[in-house]
Amino acid sequence: MANWLAYHWTHILDELHLHSLLMVGAVLLPLIALALTLVFFFARRIPLQPRDVLGPPGHLGLAGPNGRVPGGGGDARASRAREQDTILVMPDISGYTRFVSLSRFAFDHAQAIISDLLDSLIESASPALTPGKIEGDAILFYGPVAPDGGLAGANLAETLLSMQHHFYARRRALARSNACPCSACRNIEQLELKTIVHRGPVLHYAFRGTHEISGLPVIVIHRLAKNALSLDRYILATREAAAALEMPPHIARTSYREAFDDVGEVEAEVYAFEIEALMPDQAAMPEPRKSKLEDLSCKLSRNWRALRGAMGLGTRQEGASSPPASK
Repeated sequence: MANWLAYHWTHILDELHLHSLLMVGAVLLPLIALALTLVFFFARRIPLQPRDVLGPPGHLGLAGPNGRVPGGGGDARASRAREQDTILVMPDISGYTRFVSLSRFAFDHAQAIISDLLDSLIESASPALTPGKIEGDAILFYGPVAPDGGLAGANLAETLLSMQHHFYARRRALARSNACPCSACRNIEQLELKTIVHRGPVLHYAFRGTHEISGLPVIVIHRLAKNALSLDRYILATREAAAALEMPPHIARTSYREAFDDVGEVEAEVYAFEIEALMPDQAAMPEPRKSKLEDLSCKLSRNWRALRGAMGLGTRQEGASSPPASK
C-alpha cells in the first residue's frame, strides 16, 4: 500500500511540475516577444541627440585664452616641438555620414561597425605607421621618411595595400556575421575606403601628454580628403608621396590635380582598384569572429543600454569622461 501511494504521489508531482513549466513558458514567451518588439520600436523612434555625437562639454580639450582647458589642470602650451619630414596617410571610410541621421540604436550599431573597421586599419598599419587622431570616420597616420623618400622601416605601397586588404576583409566578416535588420547593419557592405597620402615637413610636439602634429602638409591632406573624385575606392598620393610609391601594375593609375583657395593647386596620382584584386582567394577569407547569434545578442545588449540611457535609468551618462587626474 505504501509503495502504491508513493508511486502515485510521485506521478502527480511530475505532472504538476510539467504543468508549472508549461505555464511559466506560456507567460515568458509573450513577454520576450513584447520586449523584442519594444526594442525595435524604440530603435526607430528614439532620435539621436547632439550630445551622443559630441560627448560632454569640454571633452575636446580646447584651450582658453589663458592656455588652460576649462575643467582640467595643466598647461596647454606645446612643448618639445621639432620639424621632421613625414609621410601622412589618411584612410577615410565613406558612407559613414549618412548614419548620423539614423535612430539612436542604429547609430549606436554604426559606431560599433566603424570602430571595428578602424581597428583593422590600425592593426594593419602597425608598426610602420603611427595612428594619430581619430576623426569620426577617418584616422590620420604618420611615419618617418626613409633616405630613399619612402616610409622608414617598411614598403609604403605594401603597407597601403595591406590596409585596404584588412579593411575589406573585416567588412566582409562583419557582413557575414550580421543578424541585425537595422539600416546601419544591413548596409555594412556599402562602406568604402578612400585613402589620402602626402609627404612634407611636419611639426611634431607634445601637448598635454599626447603626441600632436601640425603644419601645411596636415592642412593639405585634410583638404584632399574633400576632393572632387567620384570613385568609390582609391588611393590618392600627392606628387611628393607618389615619387617613392611603386604600386603593382594591375592597379590603374591616373594623374589628378585640384586647386584649393588656401593651399593652392595640388598635383597627385590616383590609384583605383577592385576589391577582387586585393582578395583574389575568397576561400582564404577569415571566418567571422562572431556567430550570428552572438552578434544579435551583443546588439540587443547595446540597444538595452541605449534605451536605459534615453529613459534616464543609466547610472552614468554614456560618453562621460572621468575627472582629470591632479598633477
